[in-house]
Amino acid sequence: MNVKIAAAVMILLLVCGLALTASRSPQTPVIDERSPNLEADILPDKNRYVRMVLRDNQRLWVGGNMSYRLDFDADSNIYVRDVINTAIDKINEVGCVHISPAGDATTDYVSFRLGANYSSQIGRQGGVQVLTVDPDTIHVGSVIHQLMHALGFGHEHNRPDRDLYVTVDFSNIKEEARHLFTKYTPDSGFEGEVDEYDYTSIMHATGAYYEEINIDISKPVIWRNDGELELGQRSMLTDLDKLRLKVTYSCDVCIPPENNGLLFRYPGDCTKFIECSNTFPFVFDCPDDLHYSRAGNKCDYPYLANCTA
Repeated sequence: MNVKIAAAVMILLLVCGLALTASRSPQTPVIDERSPNLEADILPDKNRYVRMVLRDNQRLWVGGNMSYRLDFDADSNIYVRDVINTAIDKINEVGCVHISPAGDATTDYVSFRLGANYSSQIGRQGGVQVLTVDPDTIHVGSVIHQLMHALGFGHEHNRPDRDLYVTVDFSNIKEEARHLFTKYTPDSGFEGEVDEYDYTSIMHATGAYYEEINIDISKPVIWRNDGELELGQRSMLTDLDKLRLKVTYSCDVCIPPENNGLLFRYPGDCTKFIECSNTFPFVFDCPDDLHYSRAGNKCDYPYLANCTA
């Protein structure tokens, strides 16, 4: 009997030990965090260095309509095609922006291509802009992440105020990887209309450990200041991700009755604005040569409207 009890105790201790080890294991690596570009997966702008586009209205997709093409052999990569379509559906379900196949006459569109890593530019570039996915590791969350870049969103963990919420241990980050955690500056175009920090945003770095980044692979390089463990993910848009999408693209702005008569920017076109009337949005043109100014809540001279960078 004593032998049986001892064996049972040993099994119980082993199970508990395995459970404890599992709970402390780092997150599953996310391949888009390992891409060799600006901030890992962000490509430089066509005409200037990478910027957040939340402040630059001309860099949003006009009317919230983004076009795309699958510039690879979709018939030979059915799974990749289906994952991309699912990611597009998840963003379209928010009911704010609309991502659809480019027509024959479309000039501004996202070109999906296959590559060894994930990458995208920030916001509408004008003309053809490339979004790369890795067919060997592709999953819905990482495609959503890249599409959010193309829609105009940078990384949550590089917000100017991020040090209030997370700690980045630069002493454990390799020299060649430190730029991945450079905070956006006021000149970078970041605009925090939704102030709440989103620890679990699909645009946030995860707690995964990488040999390309970590000096000591057994220790993290980023963690939450409040002691909680959840940090970033590549599964879904969070409520705050959806809210930022709506705020940026002026979605549902006319639903609150208190917004009746107020003006809002029209995404992607500085010469237009939205006016709310009885919970409905109406799009109007500014007078010739004027831009809509959010600060002034009126149409103004372009140099005063500050609608575009």
